[in-house]
This record gives sequence, structure tokens and C-alpha cells, in this order.
Amino acid sequence: MRLVIAGTGRCGTGYVAKVLQNCPSITAGHEYLYGPHGPDQTRQVDVDVSWMAVPYLPTLRHEVNVGLLYRHPAAVISSFVGIDFFTQPSMYLSFMTRYVPEIADMTPFEAACHWYVVANQHALNYAHFVTDIDSVAWEKIVRAVGMNATELAAAIPNVSQTYNHRNRADVDIAQIPGSVWATYELLEGASRAS
Repeated sequence: MRLVIAGTGRCGTGYVAKVLQNCPSITAGHEYLYGPHGPDQTRQVDVDVSWMAVPYLPTLRHEVNVGLLYRHPAAVISSFVGIDFFTQPSMYLSFMTRYVPEIADMTPFEAACHWYVVANQHALNYAHFVTDIDSVAWEKIVRAVGMNATELAAAIPNVSQTYNHRNRADVDIAQIPGSVWATYELLEGASRAS
């Protein structure tokens, strides 16, 4: 593997993975190596785009390039709440609570806010580059993977930016805690600097 792209989930990892899967000179997966049951060492790809790589970044950073994909907090939080992520038992929720157990005692809105802060701040410590889904810095991905930029440019228009879009809940932006906005500012700064 040459690159892992982490994030919070609901931040555009599915879209980025789909674009990369349309590039014939590389192999890319979405939650392929890093899934709800932990790393799968039997599989191989050049790039894995997975929010579930976040707990493993301290080790991964020394082995491969690490990218961090982020999205505006309101979009991520409203999506997590809208898909009932924190109210419906799933292997994905079990994975998250294994690493951030305190979310089990929070409301869905509180849990989504807390995860946004914890996941992004943890990943910021290990990311070689940071990019926003609303203006993906594809050139950073090209450099990290060592792939053909022309091939990537041809793949981008073939994937809808609403790929993997699901229900969003109405969330009161004024209720989003300051820690979330502070984290978003850190992400914005890191994106500009990387």
C-alpha cells in the first residue's frame, strides 16, 4: 500500500475511493483493508480510503503516506444523525465505540460532534497531507501515490460528487460545540499548509 486516506466517515471517503477506482493504473479500496473488524493483512491495494484507519495511524504513518480528508462539521454531523448511525446497532458503531467508548452515553448529536473532534484531531497528528472534500487537492493524492495525473483528471468527471449521499438531519448549527469549530479551523489551517 502506498497511501491511506482517513477521515471521520460521512466526509467523502466513498467518493474519493470511487474516483481512484476509476484509475486503471492503481488499485484502490473503500474500507477494504481497514474495516470494522480491524486491518485485513491478506488484502492488497495501492490506496485504501477508510475512516476506520484512524486508530491505526500511529503505525501506518511510518509505513505509507497518510492523507486526511475532512468536511464541514455541519455536513458530517447532520449526515451521521440523519442515517441513525448512533441509534442503530451495527459493526461500524461497534468499531467506533471500541475506540471512543464514551459516545455510548451520548445523544446522537453529541456523539457525532465528539467523534468529529476526536477522529480529526487524532488523524491530524499523523497526516502527511490534509484536504477538504469540497475542494479535493487531487495533486496531493497524485504525489502520495505516484500516479498519473492525466489518468486521475479523466476519472474525476465520471463519478458524481453526491456518490454515497444519504439522508441528513436538520441540526442547529448554533448548538455545535466550540471544540468542533476549533477542530475545523485546525483542519483548514493544516490543509493550507500541507
